Amino acid sequence: MKILRSLLFGALLAVAGALFHSAYRPFGLAITLFALFYGAQINNKSSETSLGNLAFLTGWIVLVSQASIVGNGGEILIQGNSYGYLYIILGIIIMFIQIIRFRRSR
Repeated sequence: MKILRSLLFGALLAVAGALFHSAYRPFGLAITLFALFYGAQINNKSSETSLGNLAFLTGWIVLVSQASIVGNGGEILIQGNSYGYLYIILGIIIMFIQIIRFRRSR
């Protein structure tokens, strides 16, 4: 159950980030990255397993990658501009930092 919760929490943060990262520039990107950082910390404390962290990372990456490609109607949520690239790259860096911090604390 904790793994499913971690997966859904990562997906929820990905959806929120995809919708909010380019709003109110540059504050939307900063708020989204802070939310991702603290969300990953909350997930580390609540799941207490490496598999929970992997599920969180998987939920986030799957939805971010789907939001980055063109949909059936031509819509794209994470555009190929500086804010979109920063959201993806810094988000991945934040996720791996959290995984490394989790491994060191155990």
